[in-house]
Amino acid sequence: MSIDAQADTLENTAPLHSISISKGPASIDLSNWPSFDRTSFANQPGPDYLPLTRTNIPVLNFLNEFRASLNASPETSYVRELSKRPTVPALEAFWQEQDKTLEAIFAGAEAPRLFLAHLPRDLPEILDVKRRKETFITLMLPHVLAVNEEILTDRNRILKLRADLAKETPLSDAELKWLSKIFASYEVATMNFDRLLARVDIIPPALSIAQAAKESGWGSSRFAQKGNAIFGQWTWNPKDKGIVPKERPDGESYRVRAFDSVLAATRSYAKNLNTSVAYKDFRESRRTLRAVKKPLSGLKLVEALENYSTTRHYYVLAIKEIIKRNRLKHLNKVELSQAKSVAIDQGIQIFAKN
Repeated sequence: MSIDAQADTLENTAPLHSISISKGPASIDLSNWPSFDRTSFANQPGPDYLPLTRTNIPVLNFLNEFRASLNASPETSYVRELSKRPTVPALEAFWQEQDKTLEAIFAGAEAPRLFLAHLPRDLPEILDVKRRKETFITLMLPHVLAVNEEILTDRNRILKLRADLAKETPLSDAELKWLSKIFASYEVATMNFDRLLARVDIIPPALSIAQAAKESGWGSSRFAQKGNAIFGQWTWNPKDKGIVPKERPDGESYRVRAFDSVLAATRSYAKNLNTSVAYKDFRESRRTLRAVKKPLSGLKLVEALENYSTTRHYYVLAIKEIIKRNRLKHLNKVELSQAKSVAIDQGIQIFAKN
């Protein structure tokens, strides 16, 4: 099979060989930083949404709020279906009702803030190739956009605090502690803002979704279905959840990393690209595009991701083919809906915006 054809097939298994570094970063000693006046800095206005990582969001009754947000009656079948592990027909009914189908999104609609704990269990049973692809792309898009939204929130705050320091504006203790945490989280051991900003940056949605499709067999692989292993990350850390591949050679200890939700898997994928030494070239390519004020292109950036797969150059060709054939580059300009967020999981929660 040619690489062009191989790139876009719908197989139930996919190569799972991306590199994931699980070592925890060393904490940063604030005492070694330049001494700043600890007087309180003017309160910053908060963002117009609550990032999904925050824990101060009230948990609301799912069914009542979900029905109210949809103007749906209790008898609406897809409301009942979405209150469990969602099925493909239930998701399709939701997107149709909200005018958030993939075609509508391509035509300019916003992506719905719908976040899933699990991929639909019936996704592997969808034999219609076009339907399965559209389902996978549409359900993955909000997760990818939400993670980028979180990253941009942090990036903008870093830029503001760096500008404040350049103007010798005193930072509060809380701001300094936040900076220490973000430097440590992105494994930057010195107070080098340029290096930090090279890491705290988004992944083009076209690239994220193409890699997810390739690594998970469009959401149908055993690893994706069993453990949300959508991006094919490996782990050697015994503390991580993981699934042992049936074909793992004797003497090997790696596992395919598993996650509690699709959003958690997407966050880990982004952090992996943004911190692992294996993807240094990817981050440098992205920084170069930023420097010359060019858009972040998945077709361009994937050229620096040969290390994501043992097939290297052929993997790059495959991802490019998926992006082109499925019109994924059009998703780079899509925005998340400003409506309330619906997170479907075992606990059934709704994350409300301010």
